[in-house]
Amino acid sequence: MNILVIQGHPDIHSFTHDNAMNYYNVAKQLGHTVNLVDLSKAEFDPVLRYGYRKHMPNEKYIEYVQSLISESDHIAFFFPIWWAAEPSVLKGLLDRTLTPHFHIFI
Repeated sequence: MNILVIQGHPDIHSFTHDNAMNYYNVAKQLGHTVNLVDLSKAEFDPVLRYGYRKHMPNEKYIEYVQSLISESDHIAFFFPIWWAAEPSVLKGLLDRTLTPHFHIFI
């Protein structure tokens, strides 16, 4: 199985980050193909500046994440809940990645 782990906590020293890395390591040990998106290290613009009215310029990192999503059989998200929502960096990744121009065929 091709698994994508999306670690959505901006702090590399967080409990959430540790949980994501444990899942990643155990899944690899079980023989799965596992890729990691670690938002504590990622460098991209998380702001969807025009909403979906205008497509923002492509960024290599966003295209990379889109390719990982397309290739995945399973996606595991790890993130804390802050003020009843995900951290802004994860929200930004989803906004920038899951655009009208990106299609997943299931």
